[in-house]
Amino acid sequence: MRAARAKSCLTAHGAFLPDEQRGTATLQLQLAGGQEATSAAAADRLLRNQPFEMLLIALDIEGTSVQLLNDLRDARHLSNCAIRVAVLTRSCDGELIGHLRAFQVR
Repeated sequence: MRAARAKSCLTAHGAFLPDEQRGTATLQLQLAGGQEATSAAAADRLLRNQPFEMLLIALDIEGTSVQLLNDLRDARHLSNCAIRVAVLTRSCDGELIGHLRAFQVR
C-alpha cells in the first residue's frame, strides 16, 4: 500500500481567531493546500488519518491542545513525529516556554 502524501499544513485554532480573521486564515490555508480544524479533537482525528508537514495550533483549547502536542511527539499520528509545529497563544510566560521547548516547538 502506498503512503499518503502529506498535506502542507493543519491549523487547529478553536475560538482563538476572531471570525473576520478566521475566514482570511482559512482562505490562505486553502490556497497553500492546508486544512483547518476548529478544535483539538478535530485536529486529532485529521492527524490520525492523514500526514501533515506542519501543525499550527492555538493553545486556548482547554489543555486538549497540549495533549495533542504530546500525542504528536509520541508518534500516535500518521504525521512524522518531528513535524514543524507553530503555536499561537494569547500570552506566554517562562513556564509555557519550558513546555513548548519540551515539545520541540521553535
